[in-house]
Amino acid sequence: MLRLFFSSIWVIVAISFISVTTPTWVSGQTADAIRRGQLSFNEGVSLASKGDAAMAIAKFTEAIAFTPDWHLPYLNRGVMRMSVGQLVEAEEDADKALSLIRPDLPSAKVHSALAYQVKGSARQQRGENSIALDFFTKAVELDPKNPKILNSLGTALRVLGKLEEALNAHNKSIEMNSTVSMFYVNRSYVLEKLGKSDDAFKDLNKAISLNQNDATAYYTRGAMRMRVSLYSEALTDLDKAIQLNSNTSGYFHARGLCHYYLKNYEDAVKDQTRAVELDPKNVRAFSDRAIIHAAMKNLKLAVEDLRTAIAIAKNSSVLRYNLAYFLYQSGEYEASIQILTEVITNHPNWKAPYMLRSNGYIKQGMQAKARADRAKLAAIASDVKPTGEQYTIFNIDVAALVQAVD
Repeated sequence: MLRLFFSSIWVIVAISFISVTTPTWVSGQTADAIRRGQLSFNEGVSLASKGDAAMAIAKFTEAIAFTPDWHLPYLNRGVMRMSVGQLVEAEEDADKALSLIRPDLPSAKVHSALAYQVKGSARQQRGENSIALDFFTKAVELDPKNPKILNSLGTALRVLGKLEEALNAHNKSIEMNSTVSMFYVNRSYVLEKLGKSDDAFKDLNKAISLNQNDATAYYTRGAMRMRVSLYSEALTDLDKAIQLNSNTSGYFHARGLCHYYLKNYEDAVKDQTRAVELDPKNVRAFSDRAIIHAAMKNLKLAVEDLRTAIAIAKNSSVLRYNLAYFLYQSGEYEASIQILTEVITNHPNWKAPYMLRSNGYIKQGMQAKARADRAKLAAIASDVKPTGEQYTIFNIDVAALVQAVD
């Protein structure tokens, strides 16, 4: 069965930009430069509040040109760059802001905390979770009453598997501000991992009651409903998420899986196709579309999708195993054997590749090699599958595949 995994894509970040009236702490600039820098900064804040990240970034860049020693344009530009995935640039802006913040300013700690939150979020999105946690911890130390920073800390702790600490951080953020739907969505992830599914659903229902336009809340509830086999209800949620936000690859990927579970294969393929159109590097969409194609007996298309997935995730043994299976089913035994040999080299205690390769050897008339694989298979005391890969291992009916060895 296909599985829906959460990745760093589903780390939901809440970072506030900062607005001020007059940059009185700017020095070394003419009055006209300060005035023009302030004007550009205010325009950037207005654009940011409307969600126009690209234009906001441009305006904050203008403000920097006029007032290069003022930390706030860098800080706000870093926040906006985070929102559009410019992670390296966002962290560079945060570092520049930290270098310019005067410690004697009344707002120095609050602004420094925001800079560390940007740095932490950038590292988190890049998968550097331990470093992200350090930055979020520093941000909380500087501004312990900021619920959005506590929310970020909770998410970092959850990603690292520190679930009780994560729950504590999310509880505190909600105690400080119980009106932000995102806080409940992020806490629901932790509650589900702790086995508290009922409480997780309550949080998602609360999130949606607070913001009926929160696409992430609908997506998350839909994904959770799929994991408890409530497919029709999940489909309703995922339809709503896509209605609210039709540009997120992951939403289409999730709905494609839901259609697959409901055996709506044509719709499943359409959704996975849309997912890879929106994100050509969505490996799971390619991988899962391959399995859907196989369910429809389109092995050629399944093989093509897996080859594309492997070209992106070059080191995946799971994807190679799946490809080998579909090649075997297509009668391409030699190619299947070659790939399975690579997989076995990397995972010598994974049973399934030995069974499949032995069948391939039998199809090729290589009985001695088939017997050798069966002997190795029998000697494996514990089946050790690849860990750390968020791709579905195509489960085969081994009994149906077993070939007799002469």
